Amino acid sequence: MQYLPAFRALHAFEATVRLGSMSAAARELNVTPGAVSRQIAALEEQVGTGLLERNRQGIEVNLRGRKLHEGISKAFEMLNSAMDEARSRHDTRAVTINLFPTFAIQWLMPRLELLHDHAPQTNLRIQTCLRGTDFARDDIDIGIEIVEGPRPGLHMRLLFGRAFTPICAQHLLEQYGGDPMVALMRSHILYSDLHREKWETWGHMLGIGFDESRMIRFENSTLAYQAAREGAGFAIGQPVLLQNDLSVRRLVTPFPQRLQGRRCYYAACREDRKDEPLIRTVMEWLVEQSAESRLALAA
Repeated sequence: MQYLPAFRALHAFEATVRLGSMSAAARELNVTPGAVSRQIAALEEQVGTGLLERNRQGIEVNLRGRKLHEGISKAFEMLNSAMDEARSRHDTRAVTINLFPTFAIQWLMPRLELLHDHAPQTNLRIQTCLRGTDFARDDIDIGIEIVEGPRPGLHMRLLFGRAFTPICAQHLLEQYGGDPMVALMRSHILYSDLHREKWETWGHMLGIGFDESRMIRFENSTLAYQAAREGAGFAIGQPVLLQNDLSVRRLVTPFPQRLQGRRCYYAACREDRKDEPLIRTVMEWLVEQSAESRLALAA
């Protein structure tokens, strides 16, 4: 029995051919172009032949690649139809939301009771993932996306932008006489894999660098934030996600400089499902709460 290629490889190939480039496919799949290229290379190895011709102008699909893409596209359409049928048999009061872990813990969890009050008859299902939502594959009603702009085929509502700045515990700052630069240069630098480059970029804004011996790596931003709360050092944080900590000065942002991210947080659902009552209710609540977050941050 021959095994099917990995779904990620098929998905990367389908998106690349449909969108015309690996870069465009990477943006849709929320991965790097290199990851897309590796998935396609693995698929070509399993098929036993090349599927794309790579040149300076981009990519060109050969005959075998076109035939494979046609078959994959039809298979995805069948999967989508099967998912639609399965959803129709679900509890009509259930809404599944997919979020990035840090967004879920830092922003949604403090507001979860408000969401329940807003939609009391809704059976909420919260799940997290480090990548964006694949509505063609995942059984998800609403996804929180980090993208530069709306994606085709999706109904997307802007929540807020992403700005990064150093954060630390108030008591850590006081240890150094309230001087943020002295505290920063003498404390540990806390970072996650996803945001190490933010430290480098922010440092360049101020013309400073960081000694590797003072840097502590964490698996995710939530752990780095918790270490900052305990006074272990400075983390690079998003104030919009840390309003509860900032409001009670458990954490402070001692520098006025902000590193603005190109991508923003969006709430997304499939275009053909945007008018379903529960999805519309939750989407509207997310937009309302995000507006309050922006106002609180500006106050």
